[in-house]
Amino acid sequence: MSSPPAEPRTLLAHLVRQQGWTVDEFRRRYTATAHALNARAATVSERQAKRWLAGTITNRPHPSACLVLEALCQRPIEALMGPGPSENPRSHGRAADTSLVPVSPCDHARPFQRATHRPAEEFATPVTEDADDTLRFLVRAENASASEVIAILRNEVLRLSRSYGHHLASQLDNLAVLRKALFRILDSPVEPRQARDIYFLAGLVCVMLAHASRDLGQTRKASIYQDAALLCADRSGHPGLRMTVRTEQAATSYWMRDYQSSILFTELAHTDAEHVHGTVAVLPYVQQARAYAALGDLDSSRRALLTSHRKREHVEPDDLDEIGGLMRLSLPEQLGIIAGTAAWFPDARESERAAHDAVTAYNHAPHQDRSHNSEAIARADLAIAHVRLHSLDSARDTLTPLFTIPEPYRVLPIRQGMHRVHTLLTTDPIYRTTPAAHDLTSAIDDFNRSNQPKPLES
Repeated sequence: MSSPPAEPRTLLAHLVRQQGWTVDEFRRRYTATAHALNARAATVSERQAKRWLAGTITNRPHPSACLVLEALCQRPIEALMGPGPSENPRSHGRAADTSLVPVSPCDHARPFQRATHRPAEEFATPVTEDADDTLRFLVRAENASASEVIAILRNEVLRLSRSYGHHLASQLDNLAVLRKALFRILDSPVEPRQARDIYFLAGLVCVMLAHASRDLGQTRKASIYQDAALLCADRSGHPGLRMTVRTEQAATSYWMRDYQSSILFTELAHTDAEHVHGTVAVLPYVQQARAYAALGDLDSSRRALLTSHRKREHVEPDDLDEIGGLMRLSLPEQLGIIAGTAAWFPDARESERAAHDAVTAYNHAPHQDRSHNSEAIARADLAIAHVRLHSLDSARDTLTPLFTIPEPYRVLPIRQGMHRVHTLLTTDPIYRTTPAAHDLTSAIDDFNRSNQPKPLES
């Protein structure tokens, strides 16, 4: 059983020795990381591993091996192949940051992270680490095969998209890192086919950034990201992505209370309808129904709802559905938008039924179809119906779970739903002298006065 050099000559050897690994254990860890990344250099021989550790190589390792080593040790390849802390001629004064702590023993692909004094709950998640790795890899994209880079990027996009149900706005840092990485590689020469793939991924990321920006009330930034996503969709030649961007524009207009523009964007989305057969093809019609209802055009709203039901019957899952998350319109999500539509209808009983159906659907939905924000919005719609039906106790019970939402997750659509409940309570003469109604409006005031979510920085 081989051991690393007694006196580490490279930072890589120092880190391996610090972990107490033998050369064989280092090779096993390397292989596990390579498999996790689907890297071409999937194994390393004992002889080559010893050369890396001893610093006797004259050239950098193979680009694919560089990716694996950087992911394994969380350090740039130049630093890993350079002198260890005691050998570093420039390490005067404050010691270099070489302290490492092992993470979970189950995480074979990522055994290192930097020691830090941050609270435990603020440690970087595997997603954050992957995003940082991706950007670091792409700085040297010319030394790696394009297929490897695209695979890494695609995996990261899939992970982030599927986090939609768990507060996408909490992934801002990861999304920003990934966007920068994608745009960086697009700034370098790439083959046309690969460029289309990268534009597609960049468009997806910009859609997620637009959605998160809107949730945080950053509507100007949402519009900028939507414009960027539309450009990426055009350059990727992907009609489904283009339709997705249009639906994001429609949603942003709706939550900005610009209902006419929301309808306009849904009509633009229809131009790609004959080429899109996945669930996103249903979305423009339910969004259009909601905007028409907000304007009081009930006939047009009901026609759009009828069309959305017909579209749902003919859905054929596509690549966007495979990506999932924000790129897929689940049935509970569709029912949630229908509840938002019915909240504008004059028949409060109809509104109550639609909102109850949506809340029930979310409660019984499989994990991949859940969305905390959308469920909260549907609960606000249900509370609106209860208030209109003068069932104050039911309204309070419906809103109780919303009051427990942490401040960073009280996104714009939820706040607007709560505001509508507040408006009904303060304008209906029946509630003006009701102590319970006053208590509920005070609770809503406190909810909406809480600190705004952290602005998007990217």
